[in-house]
Amino acid sequence: MPSRLPEYAIRNRDVWTVSNANYTAASASDSWAQEEITWGRWHTPESQIKVLPSLRAR
Repeated sequence: MPSRLPEYAIRNRDVWTVSNANYTAASASDSWAQEEITWGRWHTPESQIKVLPSLRAR
């Protein structure tokens, strides 16, 4: 059985859960439906930043 998370991790998870509900949950479906991933406040396209590795179907 996994050990219990430390208190700081539980608090951190709780804060992120509330932040997500307040700031991103409403736009999540639209974000996942985009043809290209965008980053940050200015929605810079992944094709410009190139931080993700290339993936190929096998």
